[in-house]
Amino acid sequence: MNYRKDKEQILAAIIARLKTLPAGTSKCSGGLFREVFPDVPLPDFNDLFDLNYALHELAEKEGLYLDGTHHFNKEEGLPFNLDFIVKPLKPVVSFDVVKYSESRWPGLPEELSIDQRNKSIAYLPSDSVDREHPAIHKCTAVEWDEIADFVAGCRFDQWEESYIEPVLDGTSWRIDLLKDNKVVKKSSGSNGYPNCWRMFTFLKAYCRRLVMREAIVNKKPDKCPFCTSTNLRQYVFGLPTAEAFDSSKYILGGCEISDHNPKWGCIDCGAKFFKGDDPWETDYWYND
Repeated sequence: MNYRKDKEQILAAIIARLKTLPAGTSKCSGGLFREVFPDVPLPDFNDLFDLNYALHELAEKEGLYLDGTHHFNKEEGLPFNLDFIVKPLKPVVSFDVVKYSESRWPGLPEELSIDQRNKSIAYLPSDSVDREHPAIHKCTAVEWDEIADFVAGCRFDQWEESYIEPVLDGTSWRIDLLKDNKVVKKSSGSNGYPNCWRMFTFLKAYCRRLVMREAIVNKKPDKCPFCTSTNLRQYVFGLPTAEAFDSSKYILGGCEISDHNPKWGCIDCGAKFFKGDDPWETDYWYND
């Protein structure tokens, strides 16, 4: 049997095997090939990549969702050796707004809204005093492309209605998908999360960064990426000296000293810059 010559037959046989598996079964495309064709040598490297992609695509046409989103942004191995969770495909839902709310006792809710109609995001941190007016950011084309990729990758329409883990305190959350101002799907959880939660955490962090004007940089920017101002200053935390207190060279950040404090700030728009090498490091935004 030759993969390129018999590709359709091979994929059909693997799909037939997937349909016999209980929902929640963990498999990988390379392992499935060995399982279905134990006496046939594995396809070559490039063909295994093609097998993995083609299998995911065909599975959805056959009513299956192969959920491998838990591998997002992890350096683990080759795609055809990474497991996915076999699930029945839920109906695809069309939506134009994602609304998210998260509560951690005893604080107030953190709220995020992603509006695909006007390519904007609204964010309300849990410590905001003004609960009626979230911060709003109109995305640039580049920013929106990033957000749109995250939204597509999260596959909100495949989420379960409820994720519950029996923990007394912790985190409660809710997501509503809206179309024409009407809720078309909702999911919620209490200390339980969907498989792609890591990806969604990155989406939250990216949106928060844009709205709150925060960025991770490895050196002091020449100008603010949010407002183009060159009026940037270094933050000082702790008890300042008299010289630092009276100087216009610094921004006084308060008494609390933390590894996650900003290093520089923009005087004109209030943007904050955190020193680091990885712009996707979520620990700067959340302690996940």
